[in-house]
Formats: sequence, structure tokens, C-alpha cells
Amino acid sequence: MKLPEDLLPIIKREFVNIQAYGRVINVVTSRGCPGNCIYCSATALSGATYRTRSIESVFMEIVLLKELLKGKMDLVYFIDDTFTAFPERVLKFIDISEKNNLNVPWRCESRIDVMTGELIKSMAEGGCRGIVYGIESGSQEILDKIRKKIDLNHVRNIIKYTCDTGMKLSVNFMIGHYCDTIETMKETVDFIREIYENFGADIALTYNTPYPGTWQYTHRDELGINIITDDYSQFTIVDPIVETKNFTVKDQLDISLKAVHYILNNSPTYEEVI
Repeated sequence: MKLPEDLLPIIKREFVNIQAYGRVINVVTSRGCPGNCIYCSATALSGATYRTRSIESVFMEIVLLKELLKGKMDLVYFIDDTFTAFPERVLKFIDISEKNNLNVPWRCESRIDVMTGELIKSMAEGGCRGIVYGIESGSQEILDKIRKKIDLNHVRNIIKYTCDTGMKLSVNFMIGHYCDTIETMKETVDFIREIYENFGADIALTYNTPYPGTWQYTHRDELGINIITDDYSQFTIVDPIVETKNFTVKDQLDISLKAVHYILNNSPTYEEVI
């Protein structure tokens, strides 16, 4: 059943000090994620149904932001869990923006399985300056077990397509999945090295964190996950808190050190972002 769009009005940002906003403005166009990854908190936070705003509403919000900020907006960041879930929706946004001379650069986050060379080309020509992909592991076995539903060969092709357009590429990885071993985590580091050396991507490496409400948290006992703390302030993704029969916290820290060269000092500058 298709849910009605735009039950909520456009955010009235004029009620706050709009001039205090930075030059990169976040915009939300959907809630939830159509994926079913076992570690993801999107379903727990936003519900199991993927809901979208109409593209006309998104377009009008950006028009309003341009007016409110009087030209002091350099880029819109669509912070949806996956802005490209429905490619036809992205193409509609590009079309309406071009027809009305919106001329606002933008970035987004995307599942890599829905991406094609044609879509990437259209996005680049339609003002997209960068894409963030969640890859999460360099081991195909681990990707299958965490229900990521992506193929590493497809990942390589999409990354190349993205870089060929000149868009800024950002990729996210995690180690410490319930099914990880020291060897599969080393495979992730090897894949990080490959992407860094071939494409100069902006890379983030975090630790798997079973947030309450996620599938892996609910099934942590049967998955063999031992969460070493009850202090939720340590559920940061930058501190390992998971151990299994195959690895310890120290193992994760040691392996992450092997990727330091490809992660530290690799954050994009403001100029690169816009």
C-alpha cells in the first residue's frame, strides 16, 4: 500500500536564526531504509516502512532555503539513509531542478546495489558533487551473512563509475561483525587499501555496534555476540564493544591500526565537499 506523501509541512527554519546555519545545509527527504541489514538502526529509529516526501516538496524546500539564506548556501546534503532508493525519484528531482534553474550543488548517501553507471552519470550532470556508500566489509562472505546484498565486483564497478565523473567518493566500512574473523577483517583492510590506492576515496572505518532495537542486538545471544559494556555512552562506533569466539576487542584495535594510513588525514576539505 502506498502511503500518502507530505503529511508534514516543510520545516519552518525561519523560526530560528537562519543566518547561523553553515553553508552546507542538511535536508531530509525520506524516512527509513528499504534494506534489511542486520546491524542497521534505521528500522528501529524510523519504522519498518520506507516513506518519502514528494520531489515537488523537496524542490520547494530548497527554493525556500535559497531565499532565506540570500545566496549563502553552497551545497545541500540529503541526509536520508539512502536518497537513491528509488532511482526514478532522483531523476525526477534532477529534471525539475534543471527545468527551473535551481543551480544548487548537492551530495547524498546511497546503497550501492541500486546504483548504475547511467544513474551516476545523470546525478553528476544534475548537480551531485559527492556520494557516500556504505560497503561495510571487504569479505563477500561477511556481506552475505549481514544481509548487505551487494557484490564486491559490482562495488568496484560503481566506485570506478563514480570517480570517473569527478564526484567526491566517500565509503564506510565496519569491522567486528558477528561473523567476522581475524582473516575476514584483514580482507576489509585489504579492500580499503585497494580503494584508497586506486581512487583516493575518503574512507571511514568504525566498529560494529549492536544498537538496541536492531536485529543483531535482539538476536545477539544466538549470534554469539558478547557486548562487553552496559554503558550506552560507549556505543559510539569508534570504540569496539563486541567480542565473539573469533576475536577480541584488542584484535579489532590491532587490525584497525593496519588501516590507519588510509583513513587518517583523509577527510575532505570544505572546498572538496562543495
